[in-house]
Amino acid sequence: MIKRIKNIFSKPFYRNFMVLFSGNAVSQLIPFVLAPFVARLYSPEDFAVQTNFLVLAGLFAVIATGRYELAIILPKEEKKGVALFNLSVIIMIAVTLLSFVLYFFKEQISVLYKTDKLSGYIIYVPIAIAGLAGYNILYNWLVRQKEFKNISLSKISQSLFGNIAYVVFGYLIAGVVGLIIGWMIGQLISLFILLYKTYNYRQGLMKFNAAEMKSTAREYKNFPMINSLHAFTDFFAGQFLLIGIITREYGMITLGLFSLSYRYLIAPIQLVAGAVSQVYYRDATERINNEQKAIPVFQQTIKICLLFAVPMTLIITLWGEQLFTLYLGPQWTEAGKYARILMPALFFNFLASPLSATPLIFKKQRNAFLITLVGYTVCLGSLIVSSWISLSFEYALGIYTCLMAAYYLFLLFWYRHLLIKN
Repeated sequence: MIKRIKNIFSKPFYRNFMVLFSGNAVSQLIPFVLAPFVARLYSPEDFAVQTNFLVLAGLFAVIATGRYELAIILPKEEKKGVALFNLSVIIMIAVTLLSFVLYFFKEQISVLYKTDKLSGYIIYVPIAIAGLAGYNILYNWLVRQKEFKNISLSKISQSLFGNIAYVVFGYLIAGVVGLIIGWMIGQLISLFILLYKTYNYRQGLMKFNAAEMKSTAREYKNFPMINSLHAFTDFFAGQFLLIGIITREYGMITLGLFSLSYRYLIAPIQLVAGAVSQVYYRDATERINNEQKAIPVFQQTIKICLLFAVPMTLIITLWGEQLFTLYLGPQWTEAGKYARILMPALFFNFLASPLSATPLIFKKQRNAFLITLVGYTVCLGSLIVSSWISLSFEYALGIYTCLMAAYYLFLLFWYRHLLIKN
């Protein structure tokens, strides 16, 4: 048995997965350990403001590189990877500078959210955009170089320093300021760790070739023209509109309870999916480039995800409210109820999210975008209609969850079809 396990983890896929998984595991364990302190230092309304801040920054960060950073892994030629890296950095700088314009629209943002609590933190949004986009560029470059240990270290540092900062600033500074500053500290430290390792490749990355960059930009034009639109729509519908509708129609306290339940439920998904997705993306790409079938990689990914998704789903479905109340405090009981309702959608999200790079491999970004557009229109439409007919948030969330589960299930079958067909 032991020999069989050793044989399994001697394979590059599982070995690389374990390196990333161990880093993700530690990084996700830290907030769970400190959660009882953090949850008692901040109110649901504080978490609501931080959620709105991060969603606003994420809306711009998701397209701040033209999505060229995702293409860094794909080309065989190193010079094309370098060109994509430099192109991503240039676009990121331009978008970050442009995002300072948001400061002049803070009053309109307050009207949009029906609260002025976010407006005081708009000035920090460009810093958050640069932190998120810069991390993504360095992350994908180091994945290309198979520097998985350093990626894991960055994730652990981000979680450790960010959550310690939450606690420290929670005691020193009352309110949401501690949450926003704490997040920025963790993000910047992890960024500097990746930057330090990337410095070893500086000689290659500093070979600025405008002609090569222009040629590579044309070759991977689907990333800014289609994938960026897809990613923006995905984030806009799945995060920005969802959070905005809850804020406007159900209030900041409801959003705070929802956001905390979602935060601690999505953490295990990010733990596994974040580790396995990059390994899947690279291994599946290599197989396709070598004219081999990638369906075995798909099957390995599903098996790994099921090992974690099934126990998590059972635990939250059976004891969600009790766990949230016991661990985080009585003010978070309602968050446990929302967690139980969310589980069907998150179960299928658990399985589908690591495989989301499949359309990129086969250049099916346009199809993926159309599927996403239809899926989120239906799901968010149900939430809007629910608010119009004055359904309680629990019922509205239940309908939304069922539709999202069906959407993720469809994506799973479509990804499998692409791999088999090609």
